Amino acid sequence: MQIIIISESKLQIVKKYVQEHGLNLEKCVAYGDSGSDIPLFNALTNTVAINGTDKIREIALIHYEGNNLWQPY
Repeated sequence: MQIIIISESKLQIVKKYVQEHGLNLEKCVAYGDSGSDIPLFNALTNTVAINGTDKIREIALIHYEGNNLWQPY
């Protein structure tokens, strides 16, 4: 079984998780690579585009291109 998360759901999922665990949304970091991450990137301050499309790179705080996914972390 494969679960598909649409772009609008990503932000709802993050907000629910943050609320359930008593976290601060302003301290969360979003990592993404494409247009499906735009709603999440628009809502969070700390955003990292990982090998991202032009659209996601335009709104990301940090950009990373490469294969070592630990590096931008």
